[in-house]
Amino acid sequence: MAKKNEQGAAAAAPEFVLKDLASDDVFTMTSLIGKLGISNIAKLLDAKTLRATRFEAPTRMNENGELEPLPMAEWTEGQKMAAMQAEDARTQLTLRIVETILNNFEKCREDIYRLLASGYSVSVEEIRTVSAVTLIGLIDGYINREAFSDFFTQVLRLMGHMGSSGLRMSSSAVMAPV
Repeated sequence: MAKKNEQGAAAAAPEFVLKDLASDDVFTMTSLIGKLGISNIAKLLDAKTLRATRFEAPTRMNENGELEPLPMAEWTEGQKMAAMQAEDARTQLTLRIVETILNNFEKCREDIYRLLASGYSVSVEEIRTVSAVTLIGLIDGYINREAFSDFFTQVLRLMGHMGSSGLRMSSSAVMAPV
């Protein structure tokens, strides 16, 4: 039931405004990553599967000597078939990723509530009581912002540094005199 203001009109729904990611959000996001089955998703991204999803549209040289896409009407049957197979492989991969996430989504409920509450500067209880459509919109707003992709860019960079320093450490241990 909507709250009424002093004049008896329904109070406006709260406005959700995203704030910058906080330090504690890092811990909630890493917990979510583990619970969502990201390691299972990574297994789906093997070289054979990724190869199957790739297709480069055929090109031709234009009158200026530049490559341009060949109109689909001029593709060979083999090119059309390869494009369809790559699209089918991408669809199958996407479905398997979505299935993995959805199979693990329930495990993430409290982490999602906490992350959204932090991100929108509201209480967990306020997030817990929004409509399903609003919840999906809040999740979409949270993950489709520049700070979210910047976070993962930094994580990947950090992992790269950790991997390369681990590699240096293991190679120096092998090379160390006994």
